[in-house]
Amino acid sequence: MRKIVLLILLVLVSAIANAQDSASTKILLVPFNPDMYLSDIEQDIIQNTKMTPDEYRAYFRRTLDLKLQGELKSYRPTVSLMGDQEGEDKKELKVFYGQAGYSYIEPVGKGLGKVTDKKKSLFEKKSAEDKAPLYITTRGDDKFMNAAISNKNYYNALMSANNCNYMVSINQFEFKTNYSSCIDLSRKLYRRELIIHYSVWDSNAKLIAGNFLVVYFPSDINKPQEIAEKTFKSISETFLTQLKEALGN
Repeated sequence: MRKIVLLILLVLVSAIANAQDSASTKILLVPFNPDMYLSDIEQDIIQNTKMTPDEYRAYFRRTLDLKLQGELKSYRPTVSLMGDQEGEDKKELKVFYGQAGYSYIEPVGKGLGKVTDKKKSLFEKKSAEDKAPLYITTRGDDKFMNAAISNKNYYNALMSANNCNYMVSINQFEFKTNYSSCIDLSRKLYRRELIIHYSVWDSNAKLIAGNFLVVYFPSDINKPQEIAEKTFKSISETFLTQLKEALGN
């Protein structure tokens, strides 16, 4: 009987300790740098929306940040460095982007899986008769865009100011059209990819996870609101699964 009581007490103590550990873990979320928005679908978005490029890019950035916040908050307390994009929050983002060392590296972390249908070649820049901005995406076949912490003193101060234990940084946001994957030839309907590159850092500025996530949508969806509805929920849920694996719970 005494052994049973002791066993129950040990289970309760362990459960309380785990709950306290979860409660003390707080995540700082950093949205992607606007300069790290890459896309080969700009012409189609412009033709299907009344928004300017600056407006719909800001919409993607803000909406993805809110969707990720919602998923992360279901797991751990989370605060976004984007905030209301005014005053100190906006200034802090510029400082973070300025010290970040952007480069492609091999994926980092637990439970890494292969992404299917990856392309060996880069997308060529399209010719354009109007002045819409165009980009060449540069992701390698297996690498993701990392945003290395180059100033650890700054990082420590930032984490302390926000009372956070982990940082999640979204490093690159990409749209790609896969012209080799035709969904409907008669309608010239192709498969497109939204690719999100991310890094996860612990309290000591150690990179504990990093990868890219891919979600697909057809090329006849070109309005920002519809693209977001089609892709952001799925990619946020997948990211949360990978974050749990990275943190071990």
